[in-house]
Amino acid sequence: MLIPYLLGLITFDVQGMARDGLEAEWWYREAAEQGHSDASYALGLIYRYGLGVPQDGPEAVKWFGKAGERGRIFAFHIAGFMYRSGEGVARDYREAAKWYRQAAERGDVAAQIYLGAMYSNGEGVAQDDQEAVKWYRQAAHREWPEAQLELGDMYAEGRGLPRDYREAARWYRKSAEWGQAGAIEKLGDMYAKGQGVPQDSTKACAWYIVLDNVEGGKQSIKKRERHIEKMTSEQIAEAEKLAAALSGRIEHNKLNAPYTSDLRV
Repeated sequence: MLIPYLLGLITFDVQGMARDGLEAEWWYREAAEQGHSDASYALGLIYRYGLGVPQDGPEAVKWFGKAGERGRIFAFHIAGFMYRSGEGVARDYREAAKWYRQAAERGDVAAQIYLGAMYSNGEGVAQDDQEAVKWYRQAAHREWPEAQLELGDMYAEGRGLPRDYREAARWYRKSAEWGQAGAIEKLGDMYAKGQGVPQDSTKACAWYIVLDNVEGGKQSIKKRERHIEKMTSEQIAEAEKLAAALSGRIEHNKLNAPYTSDLRV
């Protein structure tokens, strides 16, 4: 099993481009048909991108499925992504949800987020906010800021669980501390309104300053300026000091993240 896989490897250069795509495909297929998970995954990539062979989405999905069954869980995620986006195969949300579920149930965090979104939107599955919350929560507890933001939204809107602004603010804060722009803005709004947290214009302004640093959008500047107009010079200085500390915490968190939060595949 190992020798055909290694022979497949040596037909690719260090950038992963085929020196002899047909030969690499042959050796990987030999290993994959003997149950080698990495060879199955490699075949999926070869057919997905057309590395030395014609692109073939259905064939790629076939081998990604086998790779997932053999332990390469992310391969299930890729198959789901291909069906959800219509990459190489006809777009099919039901098929996408099926593949995402296989990845999500085995612990793929990004697949849990996508599956939660599909339940939230009723894409390929019956719309079910409680099921969406279930998958968002699993990913949120593993420190994925996108999931933490979505879970905060579910609490704020009372979707799939009782409305709870305090819980919404808690999850927005977790997401914001990873630098998620949407969560930063919503947490600033909650401090501005006193929703789920004590009303505090200084903290609201601080989060809007952080948002401006992260995103640099006109909306964050407008919100920041609206609060500054009503603040004393001491409060403004305090907000700027707090924003600097928050920005430092975000940078520290990004540098020490256990993995990159990236939903692209």
